[in-house]
Amino acid sequence: MPTIIFSAPSTKRRGGQLVISGNGNATFYDTVKNNGILKVSTGSTATFFGLVTGAGTYAGTGTSFYEGTFHVGNSPAVINIDNASVYDSSSILSMDIAGLTPGGCTPSDCGHYAQIVFNNDVQFNGGELKIDLYHGFSVQAGEIFDLFKFNGAHSGDFGTLLLRPWPTA
Repeated sequence: MPTIIFSAPSTKRRGGQLVISGNGNATFYDTVKNNGILKVSTGSTATFFGLVTGAGTYAGTGTSFYEGTFHVGNSPAVINIDNASVYDSSSILSMDIAGLTPGGCTPSDCGHYAQIVFNNDVQFNGGELKIDLYHGFSVQAGEIFDLFKFNGAHSGDFGTLLLRPWPTA
């Protein structure tokens, strides 16, 4: 299965960007790993049927449609999504929890959880929200995880919530 991977630009060269512009429409059927900049410009759309993952920037004011799996980060991460987003009924939004604060893992510290900051409108059309407890983390009663921050309008909900592994106590 083909994979599109792009990474943050180095300090010596420009790179790591995927830009959809000019009122263009792009469709991705396989894995897209964004560790750079994925920009959907005004009037343009991107539709993803495969896995979308990575801790890169999701820029632009166009619209992205997620029909497959969107996994936040490369493990837990905080990502910002600037474009309007639509998560279809067949989509899976996958997030990891490994601690009590939002952020990414480092080799010496993985006490964080995934978070999405939506800076534009977002619509959830009944897909699945899948939460994986990561690095042996277990949830205790009363703990709160702000998985989403909304800086634009949001509507709809998830049809299914899957928490793995499910707490036993």
